[in-house]
Amino acid sequence: MKEANAHEEPHSEQKSARERLDRRRWRFKAALLGGIAGISLIVWWVSRTMGGPNVHTDPLLKSAPQFIVLSLVVVFAAYLRQLSSGAVELRNKIVGGEIWNYPPDHGYSFVQKKVEALDRTADTLSVAGPLLIWLAVFATIRIGFDAISKFVSPWPWIPTLLVWFDLGIAIWLFCTFACLGLFHFFARREEDKIRLAAIEKEPEILKRLREKGEAAEKRFASPAIPATPSLPGPPSRGAWSSIVLLFGTLLWLASRQTKT
Repeated sequence: MKEANAHEEPHSEQKSARERLDRRRWRFKAALLGGIAGISLIVWWVSRTMGGPNVHTDPLLKSAPQFIVLSLVVVFAAYLRQLSSGAVELRNKIVGGEIWNYPPDHGYSFVQKKVEALDRTADTLSVAGPLLIWLAVFATIRIGFDAISKFVSPWPWIPTLLVWFDLGIAIWLFCTFACLGLFHFFARREEDKIRLAAIEKEPEILKRLREKGEAAEKRFASPAIPATPSLPGPPSRGAWSSIVLLFGTLLWLASRQTKT
């Protein structure tokens, strides 16, 4: 009976992981297609109610601003990728028992909540990151149409299309960062509760670690170096390098804009 339960437990974990990946793919497809459809309807409604785009004024994303937006989107997508990888790595360390104040084998409820919160973080960021990549693709297409409009006899509908592109990109950015802001707000509240529960249990966990070390010393009857609990390491340099690359790109584009 125990062997049957041992075989069923990994199978159920694999099934839940597969279901979570399927839900992640479905959410991404729904967010991408629904976002494109919703933004298209908003742009059409604004254009219809406000008399259409004014092609005699300069587009919103002209010259340097369009490259600034593109670099901002690409770097922020890479930053989200780093955060998602960090959440997965921390989750695996907790499940593997490498984080001393989150022991997975003592039945603490806050440990399970921490693992579930990290899973939700990884799932959410894995959806938001590709959405920003697709936004960068659309921004690149917009740059291509802007380049075509610089010729002597471009298509007459390109200035109108550029105005629609600018409004759609602005709506996409607003919706993406608004959703990420709401997720961060609620995730931070849950994280604070989990940290409080972990801090309350730290004396008990440390006592168990000391007792375990003393029992090991008595068993082997030899002096041993007491094991020090491993704390979570500092954030990886990948996220900081992405931020430094973003600000360097912005400063370079700003300097070129001032020279022109």
